[in-house]
Amino acid sequence: MAKYDGWTFGETEALLNIVGGTDVARAVLRGERRLVVKERLSFQQQPSLEAGTPGVVISKLRLEPSRVRSINDAIKLGHYNDYNGEIPKVFADEEIGFDEVVNIKLVRFDMELSHSEMSMWASANRLKPMQAKHLLAIGIQHPDEQNKAMIIQMGSTGRGDALCLYGQHGSRALFRYVVGDSWHWPHLFGFLDYP
Repeated sequence: MAKYDGWTFGETEALLNIVGGTDVARAVLRGERRLVVKERLSFQQQPSLEAGTPGVVISKLRLEPSRVRSINDAIKLGHYNDYNGEIPKVFADEEIGFDEVVNIKLVRFDMELSHSEMSMWASANRLKPMQAKHLLAIGIQHPDEQNKAMIIQMGSTGRGDALCLYGQHGSRALFRYVVGDSWHWPHLFGFLDYP
């Protein structure tokens, strides 16, 4: 898209995910909703996010062992209405199955955080972000969770990508989220919950 300085379809998809999907975007275009864009405060300017202060735990999920063998199998078992076609290639090397019960906390933060800030918070709280295999298991074992809020895994983002589950009006999708400057606060992030 030369008119927009090389803007890509992936960037359009990420922006739609951030604003809440196509229904919200269309409501903005019809004048039924309004978007407010504001400059993000730096981490130093925001309220203190101390190591001992977790975000708000929205849900606790128990994941049973997953015998899924490939990302393509996980997508089929998730019965998604839509998924990003690049996911099988981008996440082909990810470990998909796991042999033990896993407990996950889905956490919301009431401020925007950069990926490095989120990683520092998790490390300071001795938490490990869930991996792609956990997010895929949520999509299979807890299909209704993604209709409450977008769920993002940030544990495999070394390539600049994360997986996210999104739902709206009963429609469920699996997206590839391009990691940008910040994570937007309405979303949920999964962390391994150790007893």
